[in-house]
Amino acid sequence: MMNLTDNERELLKNTWDLFKEEPDNGRAILERLVEKYPKYVKWFPEKDMDKLTKMHVKSFTKVINFIDTNKKMYDKQVDKIIRKHKKEDVKIDMFDDFSEVLIEVLKEKLHPDDLTDEAIAAWRKLC
Repeated sequence: MMNLTDNERELLKNTWDLFKEEPDNGRAILERLVEKYPKYVKWFPEKDMDKLTKMHVKSFTKVINFIDTNKKMYDKQVDKIIRKHKKEDVKIDMFDDFSEVLIEVLKEKLHPDDLTDEAIAAWRKLC
């Protein structure tokens, strides 16, 4: 499981729990991704944004929830995500773009006391 420390896993869970409390935060990630990298609009058209946001937040939440409790379920969820993205012809370097945007939006939406430098480092390590 990524060689994350117990503290890093806890930071990821805590910051994600705070972030997902605000329903528009997930959408902000996808909108920023499309804004910053217009090539992704084919995967995230505006008309489907609500549905896609819910799907991605739910999937990402499962990964975060299993990150420190159930390696088998964590691996299963990550494998499922990989398979789905391969079917959509998503390339590995595209995850770098997503990671960059995710961290940008986390920084904007969370208070600095909640998203510490240590938490940001944990997110970079995960992504």
